[in-house]
Amino acid sequence: MAPEQAQGHGIDRRVDVWAAGVVAWEALTGARLYEGGNDAATLLKIVRECDSLSITAEEHAMGRAREVDEWFERYENPMKAVVMRMRDIILAVDPRVGECIKWQAPTFTFEGNIASFFPKSKRHASLMFHRGAEIPGRHPILEGGGATGRFVKIASVEEANQRAKDLSAVIRAWIDMMAAATPKPRAAKARTGTPPGRKRVLKKAARKSAAKGK
Repeated sequence: MAPEQAQGHGIDRRVDVWAAGVVAWEALTGARLYEGGNDAATLLKIVRECDSLSITAEEHAMGRAREVDEWFERYENPMKAVVMRMRDIILAVDPRVGECIKWQAPTFTFEGNIASFFPKSKRHASLMFHRGAEIPGRHPILEGGGATGRFVKIASVEEANQRAKDLSAVIRAWIDMMAAATPKPRAAKARTGTPPGRKRVLKKAARKSAAKGK
């Protein structure tokens, strides 16, 4: 059973493609791709292992900037696949997250700069949260103890998948913090009483009525 089906989400023909892929893999290897102690445990394992990978085509395109795509086309680094996977995870968190090239590196934005990659790192993908010390909540994925910045360091695509929820939680915490700090437009005050123009009309009518009564 596909993970989205096991979670009760809407399904389409992609669940059949997923099932066909699992059957093909098991036929070629002679082993079970997902195996738990019982059916329930197997389904739980499928959901947990696939949840961080279940990015739809719409989510994949969400917030993507051409200049960043072009930057990745030129980017040559052993950590390229890891950086690209982290990019997908971040952009899938919220459609309001944007991206651009700043400081010659991909930078994610929402009401300011969230984080930028350090492109020269070759032993791990390094993502700097410029104001990471301000992000509310406990986030073990964030490293560093300075007054402002924090880092996330991930060494492989597998590790990126395993820590996708932690990375997403940091992005959500930033969005919540900045959304709460953004001043909301004041609603126009409802007018009470009689408008000035209406008052003049009523006074004129009253004077006419009083003159006729004399």
